[in-house]
Amino acid sequence: MHRNVFVVFMPNIKGLVVAQKFTSNKAIKFCEENSGNLFIQLRAKPNAKNNQITGLTEEGLSVSISAQAQKGAANTAICNFIASTLGVHKRHITIETGAKSRNKLLKISADAKLSADDFEIKLRAAINDN
Repeated sequence: MHRNVFVVFMPNIKGLVVAQKFTSNKAIKFCEENSGNLFIQLRAKPNAKNNQITGLTEEGLSVSISAQAQKGAANTAICNFIASTLGVHKRHITIETGAKSRNKLLKISADAKLSADDFEIKLRAAINDN
């Protein structure tokens, strides 16, 4: 099933670039700091059959992870899965907030050299592959 994803980048007061991604009349915000770090709002679904990006929701990027939500196993699996999906090293992905919640804020370090445009392209490809 293919979905159209539209992106609009706008600067806000704090010097961040905010991108609104729209799909099925729902929006998700992605932020890029001036330093080049990308922040992703993510909604995790642990104990799934396989690892996959299941779409965009009002909570953020929806990701199903096969690992259980115990002792950080799902968090590690999320970071590894997102890193492999985006083609960056796993050390560049960290969970900034929400380590014990399904709603998380992931940080992609500027060291990953992943621009917002590259992120969008890789995200589209991952969503369309599902």
